[in-house]
Amino acid sequence: MKKNSELLIKALDKCEMIMCYFSHFITNEWIYDTFNMYQLKARLSEEDLQTYLIDIADLDWKKYFPNFAYGIQNFLLKEEVEPPFLDRVSLISTRPRFLGDLMWVYYHGKPQPTKDPNQIK
Repeated sequence: MKKNSELLIKALDKCEMIMCYFSHFITNEWIYDTFNMYQLKARLSEEDLQTYLIDIADLDWKKYFPNFAYGIQNFLLKEEVEPPFLDRVSLISTRPRFLGDLMWVYYHGKPQPTKDPNQIK
């Protein structure tokens, strides 16, 4: 029983640490103006468009979230975890204790379309 309570306290401490680090981003609304990115995209060659990810709609979220989870676990929580690349098993599926919401988004979330910059104004 004492061991379980120690594990729970440790988990709560990690949750509080994550809340502390991300509170500024969670408690504020963020709207990005992407007009300059569209201007840049129009000027790039086909080769550059293949090299650089300019349009967020092209982001592979199935690859992004395991890397995001790895960064949180490795750099913020200071856990020894394997990176999610090189055909290794996804960290989200093997370490859901502190990343349950990310795991849900990864497996059940639906892609959200990006808005045209003219629609935001």
